[in-house]
Amino acid sequence: MTLSHTGSSLSNTPDISEIADAAAAAIRRDVLERFASVDVSCDFAEVEMLVFESVAATGREMLQHLIEARDEAAPGLMRDDKPWHRAGATHKTIMTLLGEAGFERSRYRRRGVPVSWMPVDESLGLMGGWMTRPAAEAAVMTVAHCTWQDAEQLLQKAGAMTPSASALQDLVSAVHEHWSTAEETVIPQVREAEGIPGAAVSAVISLDGVMVPMRPGEDGRTEACWREASCGTVSFLDREGTRLGGVCLARMPEAGMTSLKARLLSEVAKVQEARPDLVLVAAADGALSNWEFLAKLDPHAEVLDVWHALEHLHVVAQSARDPDGWFEKWRGVLMDEHGGVERVIRAIRYLRDSCQRGRGDVERELEFFRKNRLRMRYRALKDRNLPIGSGVVEAANKSIVCKRFKGSGMRWSMEGGQAIMTFRALILSGRFDRAWNALAANDNAKSTCQTLAA
Repeated sequence: MTLSHTGSSLSNTPDISEIADAAAAAIRRDVLERFASVDVSCDFAEVEMLVFESVAATGREMLQHLIEARDEAAPGLMRDDKPWHRAGATHKTIMTLLGEAGFERSRYRRRGVPVSWMPVDESLGLMGGWMTRPAAEAAVMTVAHCTWQDAEQLLQKAGAMTPSASALQDLVSAVHEHWSTAEETVIPQVREAEGIPGAAVSAVISLDGVMVPMRPGEDGRTEACWREASCGTVSFLDREGTRLGGVCLARMPEAGMTSLKARLLSEVAKVQEARPDLVLVAAADGALSNWEFLAKLDPHAEVLDVWHALEHLHVVAQSARDPDGWFEKWRGVLMDEHGGVERVIRAIRYLRDSCQRGRGDVERELEFFRKNRLRMRYRALKDRNLPIGSGVVEAANKSIVCKRFKGSGMRWSMEGGQAIMTFRALILSGRFDRAWNALAANDNAKSTCQTLAA
């Protein structure tokens, strides 16, 4: 539970920004006076680092003072209607954007409870128990983009933060656990804040699978293996077919993409509730399970990704006398003519009856085109500026999963992989900042503690 220490919370100081500005101005005046005598021919890079380190050190001292000022050192406090009594003070070191900051704070005990309580720690909203929210936000975003080791080096080079790679793993695990418990509350707040683009006339829903390398021992397997994770997207398009934004979701391997589909259903339901006027388009490859799910959304239009359709058409072409010529002819018919898919089906049927090789392949592909004929009306879709492919979700596969999960030698656990997927999906959706702020606001709204009467 995260508590707000009512007696000394900075949120009760309305002019904190003015105080900080005034302090910064005073520091600037003093520094500029002292630097007036500096040799201007000195190594500028060295001066830059000295200035940075000095500013960071000054900032840490300011934070230490402000943190210790939050500690009332009261003999007793109430927590959840139960009394806790002060048992001295202990030292704490935390990670801030300015580096490590140490301070003394009161420790409270309650009879029969083996763990001490530090109200000041909880009032700081520390993530993982040791990193401030701004620092944790920067760390989580960094880890979402690069490996643990690269994140460790980048944070040290780009600023004053010095968390180790293992500490970053612990932090991300703690933040994701916290997110998982608050997601159902936070996501509706994020949706309400972001809204749907006013110029949107259609919403495109897609989902797809993507393979990820798993650690030995995951899913009951003793050896390392590859398993299929999943991504889903909801994209908003204007009248010209230009993508205006949207939402990306990603889940680690699971049977039937159960949780991904549940989240996608929730997103689509809110879209339909807010904008029932939008044309709903379902786009996917030929996987039957995808279409069984998308059918539940009752879309206005369905589209089989055109590049997948062309892959199947290319298989058919290999049985023609002139494979390249046959493929180019019927590719144009399929993509550019009204009713083109019906002509293509007739052409495939004719080829099946007349070809000398690969008849079994042609028969199989003929059945594929017959089953998906209503999803291959590409000319009609293009005339309405609706998509003819599922490129957005395939791009999500690459951006969320492939770029981060398939480095040399990488193997993932379910928990660690889901944490990274969740944060990368939030970033790609443009939701990370709103989600982080909403998470903090929810924590700050939780119960407070009161000083015991003397």
